[in-house]
Amino acid sequence: MGNLMKFIKKFFKKNISAKQTADIDDISGDLEPAYVETNLRRQYLQTMVESLPPSVQSKLVMMKNMQLERIYDEKEFYVRVFEMEVDQNESNQEMYRKRRAIIEGTWQPPDTVPSYKVPDPLEPKAAVYFREALAKFKSVPPETRGIPDFWITVFRNTCIAGMIQEQDVPALRFLVDISIHYGKKKPSFTLMFHFAKNHFFMDQFLTKTYFLKMGIDNRNPFSFEGPQITHCRGCEIFWEPNMNLTTEVRQKKLRHRGDGDQRIIYETYLADSFFNFFDPPLMKMRKDNYSEKHKALRADFKIAQYLRTRIIPKAVLYFTGDIVEENFVRDEDDTTDEYSDDEKKDDDYEKYDFSDVISDESSTQSM
Repeated sequence: MGNLMKFIKKFFKKNISAKQTADIDDISGDLEPAYVETNLRRQYLQTMVESLPPSVQSKLVMMKNMQLERIYDEKEFYVRVFEMEVDQNESNQEMYRKRRAIIEGTWQPPDTVPSYKVPDPLEPKAAVYFREALAKFKSVPPETRGIPDFWITVFRNTCIAGMIQEQDVPALRFLVDISIHYGKKKPSFTLMFHFAKNHFFMDQFLTKTYFLKMGIDNRNPFSFEGPQITHCRGCEIFWEPNMNLTTEVRQKKLRHRGDGDQRIIYETYLADSFFNFFDPPLMKMRKDNYSEKHKALRADFKIAQYLRTRIIPKAVLYFTGDIVEENFVRDEDDTTDEYSDDEKKDDDYEKYDFSDVISDESSTQSM
């Protein structure tokens, strides 16, 4: 299976690089539309339809009318899915409440036996190696309240690991819960990060709200693929003095031109930090914009969906290793990671999958 997928990947890249063209002089009736640049491809196909006999065009009009009816039915489907999501979220709250209490150590659950299949034992050599590598965990006291480093461990088993810098770890050890909040006034969902009292910032929780495009664009109804994230809003973090993890202070020596005396000034720079997640660019996603800020927004939207649909609902399974994400390793003979124009334009908004929900920004601010 691996060799087959590798062959398909290479074949696809080879054919795109060889056949894709934006030169209108190269377009003929024998050219496969898939290899034509997006805008020309649309005009090529529309002209092809206009060239067909009226009887065939009439059939295509009927089919497009049926497709449009299906699109409006699909929108209603997503409304029903949303209503089910709201109900499911309510039923999950008791589990989330108990999970947080266990992590914080405010509830000591009774000893119990697994109702699931226990993983097979490790290969002996691997077991010895891992136990030595993880010897530090033997220092956790037997009567420890709660689960130390729960969310950090979860993050380190996911794509979130790349966001965490060394200076972030002490602050993230105070993270006790991540919750999702839903409402009905605005099409959005809010991720809320709950922290125990700490010496890094005064906030009890930090929030990030993602806004959705729910309706059908009447100018281009056939582009509807379900609700999509269009923009997001973070929150201000009230850092304790000299504890801001998103900035760093550097010394800079200045020499006076006249007398040659030196003096030192201090300049503040933006630092890489997990907590930059709460300070996104304040802009809406535009279909025709591929600036660095928009690329960052697209990545941010994917992380939000990942947190909302996978990490938050199944956090314990990431902690225990029952869910391990696939490693994406570049093949040695892979030629390029660059995207074609068509691939870029298919990523205008982050798609809203079945488990997406709607939240009310105002409701989270009062919690």
